[in-house]
Amino acid sequence: MKKLQTIIFQWNYLLTFLLFLLVAVGLVAFSLNVFIDVLGEARIDLLKQVAERSKIINKAATSLADTIYNNTTVDLLNIDDSDDPMITQKVDQIVSDFNFYFDSIDLELSALILMRDGFQYASNNELTSDIQEVKSNYWYVDNFYNNKIEFWIMRFGDTENRSNVMLSYGKVIRDSDGVYQGVILINSSERTFFKVYSDIINQGNSVYILDQEGYAISHQTKDLIGSQLTYMPAFFKQYGYSSYRMDFARQMLITNYHDYETQWTMVQESDFSLVFGRYYPVLIVLAAVLFLFLFIGFATSLAISRIVSKPLKLLAEKLGRVSTAQFEKVEEQQAFSEVHTFSQVYNEMVDKIQELFIRVKQEEELKRKHELDFLQLQINPHFLHNTLFSIKCLVEMNQNTRAAKMLSSFMHLLRSPIASENELIPIQKELENLTHYIELMSYRYDGIHLETFVEEGLESSLIPRLLLQPIVENSIFHGLKDDGSELRIDVFVFSHQEDITIKIKDDGLGISREDQSAVWAESGRRTRVNKSIGLKNVRDRIRQLYGEGYDLTLHSNKGEGTEVEMTIRKQQATEETP
Repeated sequence: MKKLQTIIFQWNYLLTFLLFLLVAVGLVAFSLNVFIDVLGEARIDLLKQVAERSKIINKAATSLADTIYNNTTVDLLNIDDSDDPMITQKVDQIVSDFNFYFDSIDLELSALILMRDGFQYASNNELTSDIQEVKSNYWYVDNFYNNKIEFWIMRFGDTENRSNVMLSYGKVIRDSDGVYQGVILINSSERTFFKVYSDIINQGNSVYILDQEGYAISHQTKDLIGSQLTYMPAFFKQYGYSSYRMDFARQMLITNYHDYETQWTMVQESDFSLVFGRYYPVLIVLAAVLFLFLFIGFATSLAISRIVSKPLKLLAEKLGRVSTAQFEKVEEQQAFSEVHTFSQVYNEMVDKIQELFIRVKQEEELKRKHELDFLQLQINPHFLHNTLFSIKCLVEMNQNTRAAKMLSSFMHLLRSPIASENELIPIQKELENLTHYIELMSYRYDGIHLETFVEEGLESSLIPRLLLQPIVENSIFHGLKDDGSELRIDVFVFSHQEDITIKIKDDGLGISREDQSAVWAESGRRTRVNKSIGLKNVRDRIRQLYGEGYDLTLHSNKGEGTEVEMTIRKQQATEETP
């Protein structure tokens, strides 16, 4: 019989070879990824500089409009003549001063003022014929009805020549009653915007500026200016804000920078041939080699797997029937010594598996039952309803401080069962949860006091989550007296050899022997006597978690209070324990 070890050696040799190949491919892919990251970040920085330059134009336009507005609004609203030379002279001077100041950066702005009463103004560098074109636009008419204070629009001096486009900032003039009276337009040519990014354009690159609605404010392809190139929410969902993405469908690297102040987005599209350059031949050769070795590895693996799997397939057929509870012995296999041993062990296992199957099934049923009980312990609809109703009453009575405290305790208590996936939590945490629970109950029942006594060094020891709350709840429901006297509940935690003993005592009404039978009822359902989840569930949970020797006992007499004592295994918290 052949040794299966020989086959395993062949597999290890093949897998090792493929592993080295994958590492080589990974290194190349990693270097390409770093290259793209560096290139993308550099291009974002370039677009950020473009945004800063375009922001200067934006700020200049808004500042000029604000200056004209602040210096002429009163005069414009009280003008008697549609042609007032003093206002015209004042605006001319403001526009001239601004253009002189921005002449060093080759920025020239023009101004239009259109008043409802007929007054019109056009700066020296603005065509007077544009006034009629402005009045014919929908946005101009719409200003009579909307509540806008400012806006940005694109205006085309010649619809046949989109390079003659103006980007205009509008500031609305309204009277003291908020009625529209006119508008101030500050205009800048698209050529001015083109200059801010023309120095980063080269072959294979496309650069443009989009407004917040996806219209091209500026584009190196003039025919696209003013066109809606994209829907911005979809654009940002695909490419992100101020980021770069590889668009394999378009074979491009898309880089964008979004300016949150102007709401303009600078976009650069770079063809893959420009991005990767000389990496293409390397990638093609590497891909060919990779596919070749993958094919060789596939063929070799297929041949080896057939040799190994043939005797195992016979065993697999029998094992597959185990899932349907059909336990059949197999003939001893002779192909490999290891498989021969495996078939012998399998036959021995079949003799015992029926008994084990029944035991596992019983344990799984018990486990599912306790998991259901545990879920019932976490969420108590009746408790939730009463707590929320109490908070509502406090709010209606304007006792907001008490309502806030009660709500804070309630939130903490709700967060506790779901905040951690671990069933075991530190004792200190469990006692904190218990304190929040008592704080909530004290708003409904006066005179409930909780005292906790923990032996030094046991605070970080682990305890099952929500183990103590059902017991304290039991003390409240069975211990409160009708005369309104106070109920004291004491929790003692101390070590006993390798275990931890926990005692919960109250000085309430106590439980009669007849009622104790209901407390230990098999079902966790609520009854007239057993208003809380049954203590039997807590006891069963302890026994399931810790095994024999760990239990919960109840000592109580009518009129003498109740004492519950439990023993659990001492376990220290680890770093992973929350």
